[in-house]
Amino acid sequence: MHPIEESSLLQDVDSLKRQVKLLETRVQRLSEEKEALGKSIQCLIDNSHEIVVEKINLAREVNILKEDKNYIYRERNILLAFLCNILYSADPSIVERWLHPVEDKDWEEDWRNIIVIQLNEEEQYSWHIHDSELYLFHWLPLRENKWNGHTTEDKYRRIINYVMNIE
Repeated sequence: MHPIEESSLLQDVDSLKRQVKLLETRVQRLSEEKEALGKSIQCLIDNSHEIVVEKINLAREVNILKEDKNYIYRERNILLAFLCNILYSADPSIVERWLHPVEDKDWEEDWRNIIVIQLNEEEQYSWHIHDSELYLFHWLPLRENKWNGHTTEDKYRRIINYVMNIE
C-alpha cells in the first residue's frame, strides 16, 4: 500500500473513531435525558395520583359538612316548629308563613318559605325554611310578606337580649 493512501486511511479511521466517540457521547447524554424525563413523568404521575386522592378526600369532607349543615338546619326547624306551635296555640296572629319575593333571583327557589314570629311591629323574627322541611309548618297560614328589614344579626341580638332580660 502506498504511504499516502495508508496515511489517508489512518486519518479516515481516526476521524471515524472521533465521530463514533461523539455519537457515543450523544447517545449517553440522550439516554441520561431520557432517564431524567422518565423520572419527571413518573413524578407527575405520582403527584397526579396524590392530587386525585386529595380531591376525593376533599369531596368527602364537603359531603360530610353538607350533611352536618342539613342536620343542624333540621334540628333548628324542629325546634322552631315546636316554638311556633306553642306560640300559635297562645295567639295565632303572631306566627305566620311568608314567601320570599320571586323578584329576588339571588335566592334559591327551594329556600323561599319564611317562618315569621312577630311579637309586635318592631319585634319580627324570621327564618327561611327549605321546601323539604315545610311539612313541619303545614298548619301555618300563608300570609303577605311584611318584612321590616331586620338582619340575621338584629334577630339574634334581640333574641339574646330577650333571653338575658336586657332592654
